[in-house]
Amino acid sequence: QGTAKEGEVLVFGLRGHVFRSSDAGQSWEQVYVPTEATLNNGIRTGSSGVVLVGQSGTVLLSSDSGMNFTKREASHLDAYTAVATTEAGGLLLVGEKGVRLAQN
Repeated sequence: QGTAKEGEVLVFGLRGHVFRSSDAGQSWEQVYVPTEATLNNGIRTGSSGVVLVGQSGTVLLSSDSGMNFTKREASHLDAYTAVATTEAGGLLLVGEKGVRLAQN
């Protein structure tokens, strides 16, 4: 997942692991995230936002290009496999039980 800054990229996946590179993948640093759930998908939002989604209703939000993340409280434990933004700034969360609309 790219961020708004050139050469900056995030990779994420099993057990909530997130790694960030600011030099186009030449070096990596691990980013702490408040979950151990597998992360399935992510998008860039606005000028420096990042949203990651995954198992157990996990939605992680960053406002600093993926340097720090906060966890949105899950209202269920369904897995999310995709995420998109709406024109109004909300999030479309796609998962095993369909599509949900959430405010960003």
